[in-house]
Amino acid sequence: MAKSVQFIDLALENGSRRINVDAVEELDLIAARASALGRLANIHLRLCPDIVAGCGAALMTGGKYSQFGILETDLPHAVDKLRALHASVALRGIHVHVGSGGRLDTIYSHLVTVVIDAVSAIEQAGLDTLTEVNLGGGFVSDAADYSRVSGADTLCREISRLPEHLAVIFEPGRFLVERASALYCRIAAFKRKAETTWLFVDAGYCHLTDRAIVGARFPMHSLRTGDSDSMLVRVAGPLCDSADVYQAWTDNDQGGNGGDLFRFPLGSQVGDIVEIGHAGAYVYSTGNRFAGFIQPAVLLVESHGNPRLVRRAEQSFGHGAT
Repeated sequence: MAKSVQFIDLALENGSRRINVDAVEELDLIAARASALGRLANIHLRLCPDIVAGCGAALMTGGKYSQFGILETDLPHAVDKLRALHASVALRGIHVHVGSGGRLDTIYSHLVTVVIDAVSAIEQAGLDTLTEVNLGGGFVSDAADYSRVSGADTLCREISRLPEHLAVIFEPGRFLVERASALYCRIAAFKRKAETTWLFVDAGYCHLTDRAIVGARFPMHSLRTGDSDSMLVRVAGPLCDSADVYQAWTDNDQGGNGGDLFRFPLGSQVGDIVEIGHAGAYVYSTGNRFAGFIQPAVLLVESHGNPRLVRRAEQSFGHGAT
């Protein structure tokens, strides 16, 4: 959404493979810029399937009242526009993205039906330039085998209903990289208040921004060994507002009682190292210096096991990576 003239020109001048069109109102602007630059804009129409899916409200992008996509009822208007603008805009595909996470296998039947109906309507209207369908991403790792997509058999069965002449594109970004990285921090303090034990770590939502933006949850465990007894604690970061509280990961090594509690060794001490997992997506690129906190070093562990420094830790003063 909200593509500037500069953004559209950059895409056209550099031969961008596709431009996703999120609104009928965008078509005139894209056509005008393509005409001005003597280019043909190859586009996808992003449809709004009116399907709600995702692991949290902030990650649900396919609903009727979201800001994303073109409703089925507005598709004829888009087709009329595309006919009129055919000299500068070519429709190459349909794009949908219902959200990230959740049980996509429960909604894919409806989603694929929406896409099939849209393709049929477009081709019956005389537009014969469709070559592909982009089904977006939002895939979740299978609990038993994280290299597989959860519900993969169901997803593949539904995808097989798409017209054979259309290529199928996916955007499995988070699924591919979320387990490729972990964030390591230390226990900074303990506090007992209102019958609750608080454990503070020195990593806040300035380091895991998705916690504040979309309410993402991350698995967390102490690297302390030799302590078989455990305690349930609430975990908070060092920042100065109540949003910097970690929501429990729904795994067996956490509280398991439905509350936002984490299980830590009973003998945990200030300075213990804590591993926060599944930090491969939107962590390195979205870290910030809110409240003066700095970003940590980034290490790449190569295939043979040797670590290599990718980015030095920022300095406490000046906030420049050295």
